[in-house]
Amino acid sequence: DARAVLEMAGITARRMFDHMRLAGVRDAEIYATGGWSRSRALLELRASIFGRSIRVLSEQEPAVVGAALLAAEGLGESVDFSAGVTTRTVDPAPCWLAFYEGNYQAYFNA
Repeated sequence: DARAVLEMAGITARRMFDHMRLAGVRDAEIYATGGWSRSRALLELRASIFGRSIRVLSEQEPAVVGAALLAAEGLGESVDFSAGVTTRTVDPAPCWLAFYEGNYQAYFNA
């Protein structure tokens, strides 16, 4: 079913974060952008699987903004991108957090 696919994608992403950490990459905030970032339910599911909050940019098309910033820089213009972009935080759902954490630890023996 669809939820199982989304759960597996989230578990796979968490596993990648674990491997990055083991390779020496320092933990940092997790940001969501694009179409899926519009779904609070998906973000809560992912945050619950990750065991940590996810930050969501107010700008839905950061790649377009990035291209504009590069063009402005190429023209020698200075643009302050941070002035118009805000973020919100989506926290793990407490009822899901313990479930996913327990199963993740049991499965991966982490």
